[in-house]
Order: sequence, then C-alpha cells, then structure tokens
Amino acid sequence: MKDNIAAKRGWLLFMGTILLTWIAPWILFAQTPSPELIVDLCTTPHKYWNKYVMIKGHVRSVTPNPPGTNRGSYVMRDSSDADITVLTTELPAMGKEYTVSGNVEQVNPDQKVPIIREFRRVSGSEPPPAAVQPRRPAPTEVAAPVRKREPAPPPAPAPQPAAPQVREAPPAVVQPAPAPEATGISTPMMIGIAGIAVLIVIVVAVIVMRPKPAPMPAPPVSYAPKMPSAAPSHIRPPAPPPPTAARTVSAAPRSVATQVVPPPAPKATEIFFDLGADLAVTAGPDNGKRFSLTKPTITLGRSGARQNDITLSDSTVSREHAKIIYSTAEKTFRLINESTTNPVRLNGNPIDTAVIKDGDTLQLGSTIFKFSRKA
Repeated sequence: MKDNIAAKRGWLLFMGTILLTWIAPWILFAQTPSPELIVDLCTTPHKYWNKYVMIKGHVRSVTPNPPGTNRGSYVMRDSSDADITVLTTELPAMGKEYTVSGNVEQVNPDQKVPIIREFRRVSGSEPPPAAVQPRRPAPTEVAAPVRKREPAPPPAPAPQPAAPQVREAPPAVVQPAPAPEATGISTPMMIGIAGIAVLIVIVVAVIVMRPKPAPMPAPPVSYAPKMPSAAPSHIRPPAPPPPTAARTVSAAPRSVATQVVPPPAPKATEIFFDLGADLAVTAGPDNGKRFSLTKPTITLGRSGARQNDITLSDSTVSREHAKIIYSTAEKTFRLINESTTNPVRLNGNPIDTAVIKDGDTLQLGSTIFKFSRKA
C-alpha cells in the first residue's frame, strides 16, 4: 500500500515539473506586442479586438475612477493626432510621453469605440521591433551584342597609359529580421490559462493522495421492552371535546407588507462648456431646431437604449448614428460615423471620420444640419 502511494506521488511530481518547465513559460512569453498608430485603432477597430498592441504618445488628460484614487483612465495622443482611452491601475503624469503595451477591448458591444487595458507602461521611448525594409532590386544585366568578326585594322600608335580607375563597391544592404506578428490571444488570458492548468494539477494530486476515511463502527443494538398494544380494561379513554359552534365572523384579511422602493440614484453632475458652435436643422422632421455643442463628446441618433445628446424624430436615423468629438488642443470638431447601414454624409459625401468646418452640411438619414462656428 505504501509503495503504491509513493509511486503515485512521484508520478504527479513528474507531471507537475513538466507542466511548469515547458508549458507555462511558453504560454507566458509566446506573445510580442505589435507597434500600432492610434488612428488605425480608431478607424478600423474590428481588426484589433482582443489583440496585444503597443502605442507611443503623450498623456492629454487623466480621470481617476473612483475619485480620489490612483485608478481610472487617461487619454493618449500619438504622432497621428488621434486620441484613445487607456484603462490603468496607476494613473500617469499629465503631458509626459510613454510607451504603453496592452490589450484592445470594447466597453460597449453596441459602440465601435476601442480602448486599451494597460499591461505595461514605460516612460520615454521604447524601441519598437525593426520594420522590414524593401529589398533593392538587383540591376539587370544587359546581354552583350554579338558582333561579326572583321579584319583587324592597322596598328595605331600606342597611347599613353592612363591612371587606373577604381570603382567603388556599392554599400552592402543588411536586411533586418521581420517583426514578429502578434497572436490573437492576449497575454492576461495566457497567464490565466497557465494558472488554471497548474490549479487542476494541484487539485488532482490532493484528491489522489487523500487517505480514505476509516469505516464507521456500527451503532449498538438496544432491545426495548415490548409495550402492550391494547389499553387495560380498567383504564377509560378520555372523552372527546364537545363540538363548538361554527364561527360566524369571518377572519380578518392578512395584511400584506408594503415594499418600499428606494428612490433612484441621482445622476452624476455633467459639466457644459460654451464651445462656440451649433447645429441647425435645415431639412427633415425636426426642421427649424437648433442644437448648441456644449460637451466634448456629442452623440446623435434616434431615441433608443443610448441617451443621445441630440435626439431626432426622423425614422431613417439610426439609434446610434454618429458623434462629434471636440479637440481642446486643436480647437476642432471631428465627425465620426457609427451607422453601418446608413452612413453620415458630409457635404453630400459619405465619410467614416472627418473634421467639420464652418458652413459644412451634415446629413443623417433625411435630416440635414448646417454646422456654424462663432468668430
């Protein structure tokens, strides 16, 4: 019996050593982040969902969540002049440059706005993987023309020997190794898989090596004296109680406890700014209405699950049709399309994202706006 238990323990230790030595390091270090631009992540987010990427830029704003803590989110901007939100457990310093590696996620499945969950942040610049440079084409060799053999001309006077010309050898071009492509599984997910595998091995080892409980002893059998089944003849049974009159008064109804519903929690206080711009409806069911732009992010659409800042009654407008983002650094308004079936049109042309200027016309469904800015 002892030999079988020792053999099982040795086998489990051997399997655990193989798992920790070969599988866990491969899972933990199998992925390398790929350097990307923020504008690519924002314009085509469907290509980067759940991918491990690396971006480089400076911090524009910091938002603690909950307030008073060092957790929350911050907005980064890189050389492409595009912004993206990064979730972190340790907020960075404002205006400082960082290289951030993290996983591209989607907070709301109905919105196509990507965010990055930070996994690693380095202050300053981090050298990205070397990009593949195009190989220079080799010069084509021109075949020498075939000449007919002619009689040799008379010998000419020997010219003076000229100085030999030395040709410079072309510089050797060293092709760098291609950058490794990022896999589709994020690093936190890989770490979780490795932890689950190790936990399963430990649980199996505990179950196998747990000693079996000893059988419980049988309870002692007690023999009670046998009681007589019939009462003695000299003992009279008690008389039954007299019948009571039927109740004429109906029972009072039970009181039902009243459930007190707590009042809804107050909404967070919103801060409005005078951005000096507005949208005037010139065509559609809401013709004549004017909407002022007073928030850094303005959402447009029909009434639905999302509470839009500009709600339209036009049935051809999607519930989440578009949004306008104001850049505090450049003092510009950027229009972003959010509808896949009915895209936004700027000055008659469908767009995905574009900067709008004074006098431009925006069309959502059959509703047409005119964008105006104060001087």
